[in-house]
Amino acid sequence: MRVKAMYGIVAHGEVIGHSELESGDPPMGVAFGRFFPAAGFDAFVRTVPPDEAEGDEVLIWNALSATSPEGVVIDCAGVAVFCYALGDEVDLEVTVLGISSPPYGKLFPNRVDASGDRATQDRSNWTSLAGLGPSAYSPLHEARRLA
Repeated sequence: MRVKAMYGIVAHGEVIGHSELESGDPPMGVAFGRFFPAAGFDAFVRTVPPDEAEGDEVLIWNALSATSPEGVVIDCAGVAVFCYALGDEVDLEVTVLGISSPPYGKLFPNRVDASGDRATQDRSNWTSLAGLGPSAYSPLHEARRLA
């Protein structure tokens, strides 16, 4: 059985969750996936208000960072956790935008092979996307909305 790599999602120096970042858009340097809370996530949610909110249905924290499965900080334009209230259920996802280092191709070699070498373009001059709010990029939510 193949164990999937888990990326760390970090707030204020503490890992608050993990994700396989199982989906992505290599040419844009975007990776996203389900968010699995760690022990510190409940305390984080109680003490850090969301950066964006659409009522009680969508809460977004976007002043976060991500680490590779080996613990290396991923240099990127922004990391956001989205919390969606779906009736009695809560759905959590994470999006990492504008990955520049380690290069996207090193983090996700199978995605680069499938899409070509465009995923390794330099993104060091990208500005932060953290302040864009709900419209920033939430592909999993958009897919659910269209389903």
